[in-house]
Amino acid sequence: MSKHFADLKRLPTLFGLIGLGLLFIASNLFTDYWLFRHQADQLALNSAHHKAANIEKRMQAYFQRIVNTATAVRKTLQSPQSLGQQQFANIGQSILASNPEFVRLRLIGLNQQTWTVDQNSITIGSPLSVTPNANIALAQPQTPGHGDVWFANLHPVQGSSYVFDVLTQVVIQNQNESLLAITISADALLDNLTQDSLYRIALLNDEGKIIYQNSDDAEHNIQSLEQQAADYIKSQSSHLNASPQTVISDKLFISKITFPNQASVYLILSLNAPFSEAQQQSFANSAIISSLIGLILITLIYALWRTFYHHLNILFDRQGSTIGELKRINNRAAELLKENRLFLDLASDGIHILDSEGNMVVCSRSFADMLGYSHEEALELNVKDWDAKLPREEITLIMKSFQERPQAFETLHKRKNGSVFDVEVNVRWINSQSGAYFYASSRDISDRKALERKLEHIATYDSLTNVLTRREFIRRFRLELERYQRHPDTPLTYAMLDLDDFKAINDQYGHSAGDLVLSSVANVIKTSLRKNDIIGRLGGEELGIVYIGATSDFALASIERIRKRIHDTVILHHQQRIPCTASIGITDVQFSDRKIEDVMERADKALYLAKALGKDRVEAC
Repeated sequence: MSKHFADLKRLPTLFGLIGLGLLFIASNLFTDYWLFRHQADQLALNSAHHKAANIEKRMQAYFQRIVNTATAVRKTLQSPQSLGQQQFANIGQSILASNPEFVRLRLIGLNQQTWTVDQNSITIGSPLSVTPNANIALAQPQTPGHGDVWFANLHPVQGSSYVFDVLTQVVIQNQNESLLAITISADALLDNLTQDSLYRIALLNDEGKIIYQNSDDAEHNIQSLEQQAADYIKSQSSHLNASPQTVISDKLFISKITFPNQASVYLILSLNAPFSEAQQQSFANSAIISSLIGLILITLIYALWRTFYHHLNILFDRQGSTIGELKRINNRAAELLKENRLFLDLASDGIHILDSEGNMVVCSRSFADMLGYSHEEALELNVKDWDAKLPREEITLIMKSFQERPQAFETLHKRKNGSVFDVEVNVRWINSQSGAYFYASSRDISDRKALERKLEHIATYDSLTNVLTRREFIRRFRLELERYQRHPDTPLTYAMLDLDDFKAINDQYGHSAGDLVLSSVANVIKTSLRKNDIIGRLGGEELGIVYIGATSDFALASIERIRKRIHDTVILHHQQRIPCTASIGITDVQFSDRKIEDVMERADKALYLAKALGKDRVEAC
């Protein structure tokens, strides 16, 4: 009787524990599911700021690089006095071969025709009207002038690939003005917009029309948000100018991006509905599971309290079970570490994490391969072992100067064999419980830098004579005149050379012979000058020479030797010897000269005096 009475006395405790467990379940469900069900949406929208900034940075850098490339191509086409079909074909195919992003080049309006060059052929057709399509959101300038570059006609080709046109005016001497249209693949620009499971991404123009979206599936189509975004853009344009990033609903984020020609496009990030629903369901499942676990724990606590002293052997069994569970957890942790290592090694960029002193903590195999080391050797390196540009004693100080926000810069890396190559490095500091670590990702940009150097050479040197273009020659001459004004003890002498009867050579032997004569004369002059002297093609058959730090007597003697060498040079064209002479005007730069135009005018007068006195001579002024 007393035993049963004691058991009845324990019932309130049992019911209390059960009630406490039910209350725990209810409160946990309410807290996890109702209060935090939008936590995934909020976290995703918060990360949209960071993603939009990265997209804007990449798009601005991409379009600025395209502007620079189009400018260099325009200068190349404007270099000769006139541009023929075959010359345009050669230039165009060379540019297409050196830049895989270029699809074709079109020259519209030259000689009342349209010339089109692709990888395999040149096509001549009637003039076309290329009007920038407003849906690219980078509109043509109000009054486009020589030197402006703009974009048009973003449209899909061959399934999911996109192309667009880069437009700029081309003015070629002795020919009518024309329009250069370069069709460029937009895949490199849009790749980072097409592989994102978290967001639906779209680009809208100033009218709120969609010009690109990263999903064509009806379930993921962003058309339903078009009117909401368009209305917001129209009503809040001044607000977007002041604050380019705005969350306009719990599922829609808008960011205004400005491009090199000051036109704008609006980036729309919308949280994927399937992702949001999956996260909410995950939170709900987690709430239920955690509640059940809580109830089980309460029950276990009660059972352990109830049977501890009488069932010590059960406790030992449970401890054995716990040890087995810990082993399983440890094994799972090891598997996760292995998976993380695999994901790290799959990265194409060279990822590496350093401590505060620049010692390697962890790196991907792609980074070790990039440097020519085995993975084990790379883990023993310090940043001073591979950075070939920054001063060794300052590298760690420079590392510490970076902040936690991501930053990018270009530098040089050194391989194990001692060779160096260009890289673009993205870095940031990461703070964890174990300390601060320096995260870096290196990308090999050797091919891009080589192309940039090639385009710079094309824009700086005359393609026929391989001497400076007129623009670059004038720029360097001005710099030397400014230096001379500061240091007049280093004299300057300027000479202007004009080939005699060059038109007659073209008429008698043909333009190819004239080109041969001009390039041969330029080569004679280059081999006769010192390394610090300057030579450039002023136009046609005229060449300019600047002697730096040479006395008047030295410069006069040098230019006379050049005249004689030109006179004695044997130039054969189809087994015919072409006679060639040059008239030269030379003058010293005076301290009173403030403009190079004054110096060039004096040399020009001396040149015409040499022509008047019988040609093939040097006259000083």
